[in-house]
Order: sequence, then structure tokens, then C-alpha cells
Amino acid sequence: MLEQARATLDVASRKTMYAWVMRKVLNDAPYVFLTYREQGYAYKKGVEGFRVLPGFLVFYSGGELEAATFAK
Repeated sequence: MLEQARATLDVASRKTMYAWVMRKVLNDAPYVFLTYREQGYAYKKGVEGFRVLPGFLVFYSGGELEAATFAK
């Protein structure tokens, strides 16, 4: 059905086919992730100068690694 939906040019038919595929996937899924973390950080003693940016800026926290140092 997914291949047929990709191949059809009729928008209404394509929407119907994709809706069928989505229902089938949801009904067969053992669980569904509602959210996921794009970025996650671990902590280690001796790392200084790294900070996780607040809110939606968290995705840019990797840039803070430039200022980070590792104490010996």
C-alpha cells in the first residue's frame, strides 16, 4: 500500500492510502514514542566550563564544548 501511495498522482487517493498505512502501523506497534531527546549529556568529574543551554536552545549546547576544559 505504501508503494502504491508513493506511485499514485491522485492526491485524495494518496491521502487515503497513507491514512490506511498509518492506522496499520499504529495498530501493530507494541509501543509508540511520543517524544525523544535529540541531545543528552553525561557528567564527569573534572569537566569545567560546559553548560546545557535552557529551553529550546538545548540543541545548541554542543557548541559549549569549545569553552569546556578537563582538569587533571
